[in-house]
Parts: sequence; structure tokens; C-alpha cells
Amino acid sequence: MKKIIIILFLFSGTLFSQSSPREIIDMSEIIPGLKTEVKYATNDNFTKQKLYTVGKAYGSLTMAQTLKAVGDSLAKIGLGIKVYDAYRPRIVQWLMWEIVPDPTYVADPSSGSRHNRAAAVDLTLYDLKTGNDLAMPTPFDEFSSRASHSYQNLPDSVKANRELLKNIMVKFGFEIYDAEWWHYTHINSRNYALKDYQLR
Repeated sequence: MKKIIIILFLFSGTLFSQSSPREIIDMSEIIPGLKTEVKYATNDNFTKQKLYTVGKAYGSLTMAQTLKAVGDSLAKIGLGIKVYDAYRPRIVQWLMWEIVPDPTYVADPSSGSRHNRAAAVDLTLYDLKTGNDLAMPTPFDEFSSRASHSYQNLPDSVKANRELLKNIMVKFGFEIYDAEWWHYTHINSRNYALKDYQLR
């Protein structure tokens, strides 16, 4: 496997000074207590290499505001959201594609991913009281049929957790991606511009 070395620097604040629905922000700025486990800032991902230097979740202002509403609603039933990935520089998309050139699981960088538009989020649910993740069909980024929303050979409790996540995300304006239970895109974001801002 080709060795990837990427240096991504982080701004201390937002990537833009103006206020815009498509402005990229550190989502923890408007989602207090946001739990993150940014897999691409570790070796625990399908590339087996660190692709980001800092584990923060960035996204468009509009997406972050919507995700805050999701979190507020889930908190009423004792649950929270944990983010694995959100905004992704396009250069990272190209490197991922070199390793797994399969558009089912890695978007073709020539057309780009919604992650590259700061309009997609990979996430799961966890119990606010215990801090434990809810059981889901697969680990994050398992590229198999088990990760699909349509896969049914699972315990009823796991299917219920997957359905709970789907229902709450769709309710607040996200769209599912059938092949990956963790991946959601913000509605009306298809025309967001592709971005390749290095985070620093």
C-alpha cells in the first residue's frame, strides 16, 4: 500500500471571517459538548494512516446548526451524537481514491464528495449517561453489504438503533446514503462548491 503523508494545519477559528450559510466552522463552536472521534486523525481507518493532524469536526454553518437541532432532540431521550468525519479537503479525497477506487464507498474526487463541500457528516449515537456507543450494524468504514441500510440479517436491537439514527437525521433535513449507515448529507447541498481548504 502506498504511504500517504499529509500535513493539514488548523485555524484557531473559522475558515472564513464572514457569516455565510456555507461558511466552514469547527462545529463544536455551536454544538456544546459535541463528541468526536475523528477517525482520519488516527490510524484507525481504512487507509491505516493519519490523514488529518487534529481531530476536529468541521462543517458548513448551516449543517452545524441543523446537527445542533438533532443533538438537542436526542438529548431529551438520553442520547447524543458522535462524529467520525465531516468536512474533508479534496486532496484527501484523491488519496483515498488511490487506495479504494470504488465509488460505492469512496466518492470519485473528479466529481467530489459532499464531504468536500462541507455538507456531509459521518456519525453514530451514544448513551449520554454511560458514554457508550449504541450498537450499530458494523464499525465505521466497514466496506461491506452489512453497512447498508437495507441489510436485515441483524439483531432487532441493532436494526432499531440504525432506524432511530436514520429517522432523526431525516426529520431534521439530512439524506441517507444506502451503502453506509453512518453517512448523511445535508439537504439542498448538491450545488455547494467543492473545497480544498487546508485546515490550519
